[in-house]
Amino acid sequence: MHEPFIVDQQIAIQIKKLLPTQKEQVLAFIEFLEQKNKQRPKPKFDSGKGMFEMSPDKEYKPLKAGFLKGTFTMKDDFDEPLDDFKEYME
Repeated sequence: MHEPFIVDQQIAIQIKKLLPTQKEQVLAFIEFLEQKNKQRPKPKFDSGKGMFEMSPDKEYKPLKAGFLKGTFTMKDDFDEPLDDFKEYME
């Protein structure tokens, strides 16, 4: 890897050699790279706040208890011992 300052100098030197139309193309390519590399941070759950935090510039509401109610069910025998573990429990 090159030192960032050296790379900046090399880019500046090369850009000075370009024709005005080529400089416009370089600028367009740089803008393309900026758009391509914009990524939203992955959601992180902060259990202390009870909320997901994704972006510092956007406010998210705290999660409320029971907000997933009704999205899944548990069988009546959920707490019963599993047959797969019978030999280990003897």
